[in-house]
Amino acid sequence: VTYRENQVVTVCGIVTSRTNKQTRKGDSMAFVTIEDMYGEIELVVFPKVLAQSSYMISVGMPIAAIGEISLDNDDTPKLLVRQIMMLSKSFVAPEKTDKKTKIVESNAEKATETPPTLYLKVEKMEGEIFERVSNLLSIFPGTLSVVFFDASRKKYVKANSLSVKMTYTMQKLLEDILGKENVILK
Repeated sequence: VTYRENQVVTVCGIVTSRTNKQTRKGDSMAFVTIEDMYGEIELVVFPKVLAQSSYMISVGMPIAAIGEISLDNDDTPKLLVRQIMMLSKSFVAPEKTDKKTKIVESNAEKATETPPTLYLKVEKMEGEIFERVSNLLSIFPGTLSVVFFDASRKKYVKANSLSVKMTYTMQKLLEDILGKENVILK
């Protein structure tokens, strides 16, 4: 991806590191690295934004950040953050030995004939909740089809340009946002 200086973008990813610094005035700011399967970017979180969103920025948290691109001398882009949003209200990273993780992943791998489809019931296909779900799905690209059930219009909408990899983590995050009964894999 090629970025331009001062370009306003939204990025999503998992927080992999956070370093707090003090400004000359003594206020706290942070340098945060987030990554997805395509790469990583450093976020520069100034005091005002950090005061509003510090609790969201911890290693392992999936977040979305809106801000302006700043290019260094070596053209490494950084994001000067205007706003940070959680992709889930509660996030618990599964242990690598978690049996549930193995069950979900093995069920997805066993589907050899017709791959399963991920059905997600949303109140409407717009707004903050829908944006959080869409951002989360974009972090886990794969081959699984996604179909939304728009409750406001009582219609199924296939997300043609979207396919995901279902992991235990993504399933838990979707359930946290939408409720367990609104996340169905079949």
